[in-house]
Amino acid sequence: MSESNRQTAGQASAMDMIVQYFKDFGILKRNARSYWSIQVVNFIDLTAYFAMIAVLTLFLTENIGMTDEISGYTVGSFTAIITIALLFTGFWTDMLGIRKAALLGMSLQGISRIGIVYCGFFPETPYAGWIVAGLLLPTAFGAAMTQTVYQAANKRFSTLESRGASFNLWYLIMNLGGVAGGLLIDLIRKDLNLDITWILSLAVIAWLLSLVVIMGFISDEEALDQGDEEEEMDQRSGWERFKDLVKQSTFWRFIALMCSVLGVRAVYSYLYLLLPLYWVRVIEEVTGQKTDMGFLQALNPILIVAGLILMIPLSNKFNVFKMLVFGALISALSLLFLVVP
Repeated sequence: MSESNRQTAGQASAMDMIVQYFKDFGILKRNARSYWSIQVVNFIDLTAYFAMIAVLTLFLTENIGMTDEISGYTVGSFTAIITIALLFTGFWTDMLGIRKAALLGMSLQGISRIGIVYCGFFPETPYAGWIVAGLLLPTAFGAAMTQTVYQAANKRFSTLESRGASFNLWYLIMNLGGVAGGLLIDLIRKDLNLDITWILSLAVIAWLLSLVVIMGFISDEEALDQGDEEEEMDQRSGWERFKDLVKQSTFWRFIALMCSVLGVRAVYSYLYLLLPLYWVRVIEEVTGQKTDMGFLQALNPILIVAGLILMIPLSNKFNVFKMLVFGALISALSLLFLVVP
């Protein structure tokens, strides 16, 4: 086969894989109605979350009056608590069921968000900094709970055949929420010239809309776990499953892998810890104009959405571990460009 024919065949193969990727979503029509309702909540909630986390350090310094150091510790602790809480919220979701767990997670977030927004509009409130920092704690647990709800719903409201496509769609919608959140930041902050607190107010609106969807359109009775023999035979509680998990060597190898890339993951922490301050104090002070900070923050989920499609033909042609190392190298070097004058 000539070189040109091989290239043509390769291009056709790549295109076929992309087309097949989208055809595979057709199997989702077998999913329960509650699956689609969860995806609506997923988009609404994560749009508000990504918008909030992208300006949280600015909010704490400019509106609440925290120092840069305390703001960084506060936001860093907030995201760390979400990660740690994910280890425990899974068995709570198993025990409560999707609907009740979703309501609990949203309630924890909603009540906290109202208090945070109140302090933003009335920063003269005594101990506003301590109040906001304290309210971020239940917000973190609520965010962790909703994340486990989304993932559990992918399994319980989908069939065995549609489960892979269900997970892909959930991840795609999650990143679309990140894109929408960034665009809303620019709309509120730059186009409408409103205070940052109005961006956080979106989280309150998202909470109310999510509650309506959860209470009106999600039911655990629509679970489609039939045919999952492993799940049917395993009648242990969520806590018992967790204890069994930590006894497995595979789990600890996975933890070791995650620890090895902690430095690289710190790059993503800069997206919401330092970059908001960078756009305002470095770029905007030089140009004298407001940046498209939301769009710049949304570049990461935009590239993820594009990558989910464009990298499909390539992902099966390379060693997974080598791809992980190469991707980690790119992430680690990316911040060096920010120090260029």
